[in-house]
Amino acid sequence: MENSSIVLILPGGLDVYYNLFLAIKKEKEIYLYNKDFFYTPLIKNLYDLYLKGVIDKAPSEYMNIESELENIINKIEER
Repeated sequence: MENSSIVLILPGGLDVYYNLFLAIKKEKEIYLYNKDFFYTPLIKNLYDLYLKGVIDKAPSEYMNIESELENIINKIEER
């Protein structure tokens, strides 16, 4: 994580959530693979926190959210 310029988050368990929040905290470039809308509840929760003023940025401001893996691959290749 320390030496990464980008972080790809795939659906997973608690360790993946930990790494996602660590990447957010370290302001890494994040690509969130929302396969089968796995992360949609979390994204909605983060957006609600933003609307309530608890956090400063909406999720789309600090991570690239895609439900198609090919879109993530294309975005990373375009960097």
